[in-house]
Amino acid sequence: MDWAGASAAALLVFAATVVGVLWRPLGVHEAWVAVAGAVAMAVAGSVDWLRVASIVHETAPVLVFLAGVLVLASVADRAGVFAWAANWTARMAGSSVRRLFVALYVLGAVTTVFFSLDTTAVVLAPLVVRLLRRSRVDPLPFVYLSVHVANVTSLLLPVSNLTNLLVQARFRLPFWEFARVMALPALLAGAADFGMLYVLFRGRLEGAVDTQDLQLQARALGRSPFLRWSLGIVVATIAGFGVAGWLGAPLWPVAVAGGAASALLALARREVLPGFFVRSISWGVIPFVVGLFVVMDGFRATEAGRALTAAAFLPGAAASARPAAGGAWSQEAGMGMAGGLSSAAGDAVSLGRLAAVTAVGSNLINNIPMTLLGTGALAVPPGGYGPPDRLAPYALLLGVNVGPLLTVVGSLATVLTLALFQQRGINVGGWEYLKTGLLVMPPTLAAAYLGLLASTWWL
Repeated sequence: MDWAGASAAALLVFAATVVGVLWRPLGVHEAWVAVAGAVAMAVAGSVDWLRVASIVHETAPVLVFLAGVLVLASVADRAGVFAWAANWTARMAGSSVRRLFVALYVLGAVTTVFFSLDTTAVVLAPLVVRLLRRSRVDPLPFVYLSVHVANVTSLLLPVSNLTNLLVQARFRLPFWEFARVMALPALLAGAADFGMLYVLFRGRLEGAVDTQDLQLQARALGRSPFLRWSLGIVVATIAGFGVAGWLGAPLWPVAVAGGAASALLALARREVLPGFFVRSISWGVIPFVVGLFVVMDGFRATEAGRALTAAAFLPGAAASARPAAGGAWSQEAGMGMAGGLSSAAGDAVSLGRLAAVTAVGSNLINNIPMTLLGTGALAVPPGGYGPPDRLAPYALLLGVNVGPLLTVVGSLATVLTLALFQQRGINVGGWEYLKTGLLVMPPTLAAAYLGLLASTWWL
């Protein structure tokens, strides 16, 4: 197959994979769509099988970490940790709908920071429906709360979002440096997002919540030894992440230890059968990540992929970037574009543009493909990043984490949360979501961006 044909095939596979992941034709899980795209890329010759093996090796620490956290969160959910926390949160808020709105945002933020936004998506939506079921309260503000808190507050730690893990691994960002740099952007973005939602929905936060049985539920759950032991393992694992980050050690052994301890606890107490760890855990995220990595790698290797990446991330680069003789992209051209990106990312305007481009792109092709595209475009300069260039990966994360507030397909957590509410009879249309997103996303992204610029003091 000639270069033009290979490029066209890779572009077609990339487009089909992104569409398939977002729309899941015939109900096919997005993981198998991504795997099919990866196989098609390899068959088309856009990615050789050695490169596929290399991608699996490169992503192994992230995937093992995810496996450990998936087991930990699933057992904690089975033990009632999240239900217990939600009941106590609602009970402390009393019957006030407005106080409940504030309390659930805080609960969602804590869950997202330490367990990832996907856990918040799976856990918070059913809990919100259960809390409001017996009350005459408009559920719409709480739908937006569930989606927004999962995306916005995922900025803080590497463990808060798969996009964070991918960027941290790609640029070798130390755990506590990540937390220091992202602390102010996460705080300002969360405050802006919550403030905008509260103002927009203040008139809908009326009525009272029926709290009659919340205290009894919380106390009943709190007496469970399984819950107490599971909660202890969760707290120990979170503390282990902090210690590992402080020592500069990898996080995956801590996640594996926490997941293994939770699994042994559940099996020893006969709370679950072995089949639970096959049927009740979303293992599809692992082939999904590998498949998307392969698809994006094949897309970036083509002329179209290079041109589109350059046009998106570096104005004028697309015109100067040309394939070398024989159709292959020259190392010199790649290094020149990488150097330009590294230099351009240093000033405030370029950081803002990078955040804006990735925010818009996340709503076109979803934030995980956008993250992979962005990490490929931002090359690591020789000797590593230094201030202020080191802020470029963080600017990328602002866009892919906050950007999905705009459309219903911006992130898989958004798709999953809205689907869970829809299953329970609460629907939010794409146009309605977009209108709210146009009001909330830009000021939230701007707040996060200003926080990032202020973070130069930490560097």
